[in-house]
Amino acid sequence: MTMATDDAGWLDVESLDLEGQGVAHRGSDAGDAAGKVVFVEGALPGERVRVAVDRRKNQWERG
Repeated sequence: MTMATDDAGWLDVESLDLEGQGVAHRGSDAGDAAGKVVFVEGALPGERVRVAVDRRKNQWERG
């Protein structure tokens, strides 16, 4: 089964969570998703990454 993805665009990784995933926030130009936390596997703080979202919840997304 193929999971649909959505391009979250370019995000600046701000920190790491307890599992070592990069943590970024969607900007104010993201419409309904503005301010959502985005967890990015393999990203490090200070990196600018392009994210394809593969899981979405009310308060966060993962890509």
